[in-house]
Amino acid sequence: MDEDWPEKPCYDSGIPSKTELKQVWEEYYNSKGKDWMEMKKAEMDKAIESKTLNTWLEKDSRNNFANHNVYTYYLVNDQAPSNIGDFSTSEELDLYRRSQWYVSLSGISVIGGLAIAGAIASFYLFRKAKQK
Repeated sequence: MDEDWPEKPCYDSGIPSKTELKQVWEEYYNSKGKDWMEMKKAEMDKAIESKTLNTWLEKDSRNNFANHNVYTYYLVNDQAPSNIGDFSTSEELDLYRRSQWYVSLSGISVIGGLAIAGAIASFYLFRKAKQK
């Protein structure tokens, strides 16, 4: 549970459209208020500028995801970078993105597809070998 936003929606059946996400996260903005959100955005912008965004995001406690929620609000509204790494060069960022592909939806899909294909192939090979 997120103590910062107990009503935070859970997307078990897929991520909604960007328009829907903006509407949902507008509720978060309204619940926190303009002054608080602008204060947190200033903190976030400072962390982005100093390349310490990950550190800022990690300051959240176990059940309070205020910094993550603020980041997500501004990300959905195109006011925060889509990469959250603290990288000093674009090469470091590219290396990080390449090393993290397997946890993305497309990476999981590829790995899952290969596993299923391997299981099916193994089943047929075993079946064929058993028939001989």
